[in-house]
Amino acid sequence: MKREFFFVLKTLKYFILTVIITLLLIITVYNYKRYKVKCKLQKIAINNSILIMGDSEMQRLPPSSFEKKTYNFASKAEHYFFTYSKLKYILSFKKNKIKKIILGVSIHNFGHMYEKSFDIKRIEGKFGLRRFMMYFNLFDNDFINSIQLVKNFSYFIDGLLRDPDMGGYYESLNKNPDNSIMDLTSKVHFTNKNKIANTFFQEKYFKKIIQICKENNANLTIVSMPVHSNYKKKINPFYFNYLENLTKPNKHYKYLNFLDENTNVYHLSDANHLNKVGAIKYATLINNAVNNIIKK
Repeated sequence: MKREFFFVLKTLKYFILTVIITLLLIITVYNYKRYKVKCKLQKIAINNSILIMGDSEMQRLPPSSFEKKTYNFASKAEHYFFTYSKLKYILSFKKNKIKKIILGVSIHNFGHMYEKSFDIKRIEGKFGLRRFMMYFNLFDNDFINSIQLVKNFSYFIDGLLRDPDMGGYYESLNKNPDNSIMDLTSKVHFTNKNKIANTFFQEKYFKKIIQICKENNANLTIVSMPVHSNYKKKINPFYFNYLENLTKPNKHYKYLNFLDENTNVYHLSDANHLNKVGAIKYATLINNAVNNIIKK
């Protein structure tokens, strides 16, 4: 009996020691990865004057089309919470030279897809943790609490082993997309035609982006990128009205609306993304607007 007791005690001792070593290793790797991210973001902050931010629509804009030094920091399916977290991090550097933020905003940003991406119970939210966890405080945020972090520990470890999502410029070559793509894309963005998506957190962080730009004297240009006319026909009018109310004239930002244009289909790669030719055209238009603001 005594021998069994000491065996259990010894086993427990090794178990506790293993747990402590594992936790120390995880903390060390996490802090190292955070340090690497800090170095990358600091380099972006001090070497650029314009940031392109938002989701995959904004990823199509080539930085080379802008006169000022520009970095495309947009990333596919990026909720505004993650956009805000990245922007807050970059603007926190004292020597940052960021003068201008170009932020994408459109109807799909307030659809069901983005509601899911902020829900840690859904796979979209879990992937968000894995992709963007290095940009925000894991223990003080609206996205995930400590209990949820433990429940999603495998996604945390997966994110720890991967490089953080840096997004960036993405070139599309397709043109004149088939109408079947409009159906598919609209169903991905708006999964429930009978229910309006919950936009609370998306709108909250959209407004926080406006506020942090104001606080840091960074000129903000909000851009609604062009989309296919057949895609627009499949969207509930509520979202167009919602976007119109959200982007009403405001002294804290300039709004460029290309959503209302009847865009040349040969400038589009799919329902809501520009191809290389279209991206250069609209990046030039945005560049002109940005420079008008900066030169004031």
